[in-house]
Amino acid sequence: MGAQIILGNTFHLWLRPGIDVIRPFDGLHRFEGWSQPILTDSGGFQVWSLGAMRTISEEGVRFASPVNGDQHVPDPEVSMQIQTVLDSDIVMQFDECTPYETGGPHHHRRRRRARRWSCRCAGHGVASTNSSAWRIRTRCSASCRAACSRLCARSRSAQLAEMNLPGYAIGGISVGEPKQDMRRIVAHTPQRLPPHKPRYLMGVGTPEDLVDGVAHGVDLFDCVMPTRNARNGHLFTRFGDLRLRNARYKDDPRPIDETCSCHACADFQPRLPAPPRPLRRDAGADAHQHPQPALLPEPDARDARGDRAATLCRLARPVRGRPLARPMKPLTTVFRRAFGVLIALLVLFEEWGWGRCSG
Repeated sequence: MGAQIILGNTFHLWLRPGIDVIRPFDGLHRFEGWSQPILTDSGGFQVWSLGAMRTISEEGVRFASPVNGDQHVPDPEVSMQIQTVLDSDIVMQFDECTPYETGGPHHHRRRRRARRWSCRCAGHGVASTNSSAWRIRTRCSASCRAACSRLCARSRSAQLAEMNLPGYAIGGISVGEPKQDMRRIVAHTPQRLPPHKPRYLMGVGTPEDLVDGVAHGVDLFDCVMPTRNARNGHLFTRFGDLRLRNARYKDDPRPIDETCSCHACADFQPRLPAPPRPLRRDAGADAHQHPQPALLPEPDARDARGDRAATLCRLARPVRGRPLARPMKPLTTVFRRAFGVLIALLVLFEEWGWGRCSG
């Protein structure tokens, strides 16, 4: 597909398979066999999605694992340590994803806490073990949680710009707010960030949102929507959305988009499989042939003739023109029938033999 960077989910990798499993591989690159850049999120969005299962404080977050119920307490330092073990190229600060309904003093208190968590993440740092130009460790990217207030977004952007970080992310949107509010923040916030630093829009991925973000200066996106929708047969095309699980597409042999030149569309060649040929009991002209020769194993050194199909056919040929013997019946069936015959003979003997002897 030509992907140049992939994303690793810190929260889920922490729970499964676990940091102790990934550490011997020196990170995700060797663990996955991926030599190009890897971006890892902080886990803040997953913590927010736990709802009542988590408790947020100044120190960090306490939650029960959705996998086995174990108690975990991630904080900014723990998030940085996990991402260090994952050996990610672009790391994100641990942040709290503020719900859309939050407002007033609660929102300002969470915004100030996010500022303090940013300083803790940046102060912790991430040690670099690779000198590749893509590596931007030793410092930490920051997440600019944009609320639906221009004043708050402007203040938060200015505070993060003063930290002189290598990149900035716009997060905390697409969590339930109206579409127009999200687009208003996307149009406003990137302009408040340093223009010479990468700007990353988190969790937004529809085709329309991507075009809108690029138009307002966003450089990087991530979203689970493309892969999740594809797994469920929901595809995006230039002519609109396509839901392949609808009944009308069951027997439709056409490609996804007849005007598209991608691999999935251009190289699409529908081929209906031939129906399997049934096995025959009679010994006709072709009874010695295997009904599906393609299913036979390939020739190997154990067969001197190199033709295992012919060997199997010779073993299965009829004797003296008679059809192949039918397979033997199970012994239980034979014993059951023999026992029935014996009972019948005893009944007849009772009726005819013993009666005549007594007379």
